[in-house]
Order: sequence, then C-alpha cells, then structure tokens
Amino acid sequence: MKPKHVFWGLLLVTLGTLILISNFSLVNLELARLWKLWPVVLILWGMSFIINKDFVKVLFAGVIAIVLSLSIYGAGQSFLNIFDKDIDFEFANGDYHSSADTTNYIEHYQQNIKTVDFKIDAGAGSFKILEPSKDLISVQAIGLKNNYIFNKIVSENSTSIDLKMKKTKIKLHKGSYKNKVEIGLNTEPIWNMNFDLGAAAIDFDLSPYKISTLKLDIGAASLGLRLGNKYPETMVGIDAGASSIKILVPDSSGCEIRSDASLSSKHFERFKRIHSDLYRTENFETAKNKIFIRLDADVSSINVERYTNEW
Repeated sequence: MKPKHVFWGLLLVTLGTLILISNFSLVNLELARLWKLWPVVLILWGMSFIINKDFVKVLFAGVIAIVLSLSIYGAGQSFLNIFDKDIDFEFANGDYHSSADTTNYIEHYQQNIKTVDFKIDAGAGSFKILEPSKDLISVQAIGLKNNYIFNKIVSENSTSIDLKMKKTKIKLHKGSYKNKVEIGLNTEPIWNMNFDLGAAAIDFDLSPYKISTLKLDIGAASLGLRLGNKYPETMVGIDAGASSIKILVPDSSGCEIRSDASLSSKHFERFKRIHSDLYRTENFETAKNKIFIRLDADVSSINVERYTNEW
C-alpha cells in the first residue's frame, strides 16, 4: 500500500470520526489545545525523507495523518470556542432596518468604598475604558436594549460589580451589528478587574487608576492597554487566543514580564531578557512602583512598550 493512500485514508477516517462523535455527543471531546501538536507533523514528515524503507514511510504516513487530524479538529474547536459566548446569530432579510439602543448603568461613588472588584463577562463587541468618572462606575452600552445584567454587592468598605452580557440573538443585516461598551471609573478606590471577552476590540486606558489586579481572558481580540503608576504593585494576567496585543507601561515603574507564547511574535521594548521567558526593565529592582505581567498566548502578536508622553 502506498504511503499517500494510507495518509489520506487515515486523515479522512480520523477527522470524520472525531466530528461524528462530537455531533452526536457520544463523548465529550475537549481537544481545543491539540492543534499545538502540528509541529509533530513536520518532524515525522522530515524523518520520512531520511529513512528509506517503505514500511517505515507507510507507518509515518499513518501517524502524520492521525496527528494532523487531531490538530485540525483541535484548531476548529478552539476557533469556535472564541465565539461561544451565549450568542445566537439571526440573519435578517427584507425590510429589516438596524437600530442601536443606548443603555446606561451607573453606581454612585461613596467615600467609604476603598476597593472595587469589577468583572465583565461578554462576547463580541467593542469595549473601552475612557476618562475618569465622578461616579464609582458609569457604563454606556450601545446595541441591543438592556443587553447586559448589572449586579452589585456593597459591603462596608468594598463593592463588587458584575457586568454580564445576556444570551443574545444578534441580527445581522448586510454585516451590521453593534455591541459597544464605554466605561468610566472613579480614581479614588483600588480596582481588581477580571474581564472575560471574546472576539473583541479592546481599548483600556488604566493609567489614571489604582490597579491592584487585572485579569484578561480574550479570544480573537485586538487589545490596546495602557497601565499607570498609581499603585505600588500591579498584577496583570492575560490569556489570549489569536490576538493583537499592545501594552504600554510607564517609564517610572519597574516591570517584569513572564510569557508562555512560543508561537507568538513578541517585541518587548527596553526590556532585558533574564532567561527564556522572563524579561525585566533596568529599573525593576529600584523602582518604587512595580508592574508584573503574565502572558499566556496562542498565535498572537505581542508588543510591550514603555512610555513617557501621551499615548
């Protein structure tokens, strides 16, 4: 049997079997990370040229087909997971006219509030943190009316705020859809942020705020993030899929980056490489304020730069 016949036969059989099992939910297949196995295909393919034995080439062809099938299935599942944010798509025909409603969510500031836990759980859209607000938080959501659930828990010195997108039917007409969220925050309290966003355009200027922790879980996103020096120690964690990421950190702060992003392009301006995945600014040890950034990305473009002037 020729190696190419074995390859195509096993590729189609394996891929078809995986899709069939998934469609009928016979087994809960969570293989989104298996697409990272694709370098094995290159290794085995190269070895097949080196070893000049027919039965070995047939064996390699079979293994390559299976690994490639798992990689293709995993990549597809990973891509679909990006958009799995409780969103149903509905395509409109005829005389449908797109219109966008504006909904405002406001929590007034109280001087006794020292810390705020702020969480966003949403899908596709545009998300911006803009200029500071005299309120504790002000949110303007432009899109479907009342598309978000706004919850708050207030205690003596702290507040917890959750902004969650509802299970939404998105009407698409000639490619038009709007889900735009603009946020203003108060500069007085200390902020702990946890944002779970999907295929999003994200523009966060956090330089005026006291940020203790920032966690970002994003899919196929475009992220622009500006950090400030208003708090002694800021912890930033970013888990990204196929994203474009730009982070600005102030010159006055020491910054450390730990990255797990072997398949991503990385540019860390004016950072010193300590070892393979660890980078620091020259003033890291002496700076009064420090920023710690952990990056876990799949196939992304990552740029971290230092700034002195306005962005």
